[in-house]
Amino acid sequence: MVVTFLKAEPSKTGEYLDVWKKYSLPIQEERVKAGHLKSYSMWTVGGTGGGSNYNLVSLARYSSFKDLDTGDGGAASDAIAERIHAGKDWRQMRRDMQSLRYDLPLRNREDPVPDAVGRIS
Repeated sequence: MVVTFLKAEPSKTGEYLDVWKKYSLPIQEERVKAGHLKSYSMWTVGGTGGGSNYNLVSLARYSSFKDLDTGDGGAASDAIAERIHAGKDWRQMRRDMQSLRYDLPLRNREDPVPDAVGRIS
């Protein structure tokens, strides 16, 4: 399982999730259907008092370690994105998504532990 901690700008979390649902979620769902992933989900995190380094967590569950890296440099996911978002600039959509969140350091012990989570997908 790969756990990714994300932080959307607090005032733009809803906008980030809207773009994520439109761009990323269909790709992840297709990766599950194709057998590249066993499951994928995104969770909101609350109750941290605003001091946390993250407010979203994604969980990608793979069948095995070898499935983590297909050796194609992301070509399989890119092919899925091109098919799902045909005629759209999905690379720009990716940049738009990234502009709404922060790059995160690894979680450290001082980060507050959330007391509430909510599943998005």
